[in-house]
Amino acid sequence: MTMPQSEIGTEARAIAEQIEIVLDQPSTMLSVLTVSGEVDMLTAPLLRTRVLDQLATTSVVVLDLSTVSFFGSAGLAVLVEARRAATAHRSDLRLVAGNRIVTRPMAISGIDQAFRVHSDLDEALTG
Repeated sequence: MTMPQSEIGTEARAIAEQIEIVLDQPSTMLSVLTVSGEVDMLTAPLLRTRVLDQLATTSVVVLDLSTVSFFGSAGLAVLVEARRAATAHRSDLRLVAGNRIVTRPMAISGIDQAFRVHSDLDEALTG
C-alpha cells in the first residue's frame, strides 16, 4: 500500500517540526551533527541516515545531543547501530550529551559503557 502524496508531505513536515539536525564540517576529516528536538520512533530514521552517512565518509563524527528534548528507545537503537558502523568504517564516533535526557536512558540500558560521552562540544572536539 502506498501513501498518497499529501500524506507523505504531512509526515515530512511533522518530522521537521520535531527534530533539527545541523551538519558542520570544519574539515574533510571532521563532521559535527548537532541535534535538537525529539529523538523518537518518528524522527530516529532521519537521524540514523544522517549519522551513518557521515560515518561512511568522515574519520571523526561528533554527535552533539546536548539540546535534545526527548530521547527514546529508538534513539538508543540509532546509537548502537552508529557504534557498529563506526567500528566497521574505523571512524571515531564522539557523543556530546551533557543532559540527563540522553545520559539517563543510556545508563539505564547499559549502552553508556560503549561510548565516551563528552559534557560539551569543545571537550569532544579536543577528545
